[in-house]
Amino acid sequence: MQVADFGQDANLTQINISRLVSHARQLRQASSCVMVVVMSDDLNFLNIFAESSLKGRLLVWSTRVLVVSRLYREDLGELFSTHWAFSMTNSMMINIDLFDHKPR
Repeated sequence: MQVADFGQDANLTQINISRLVSHARQLRQASSCVMVVVMSDDLNFLNIFAESSLKGRLLVWSTRVLVVSRLYREDLGELFSTHWAFSMTNSMMINIDLFDHKPR
């Protein structure tokens, strides 16, 4: 499943993520083993996903979550420590460093 990029329009992003989470929750309920893979380089998107997945009850103790991003490790670490959806579930992150990243 994929959510279209609406840039800075957080309301459209929130609506689309909520719809996706609702559909994904139905799939999770029909399966005994689920892995959710979230790929994004947008910290705002990842924050909205974390909030929506908690509100939409997508993630349960048996759900595995993998976040794939090119964001800085510090940003991903903060994301994982501030959102229950990541900090209290079976979650991990993969940070894909690219050569074109400029140092902070």
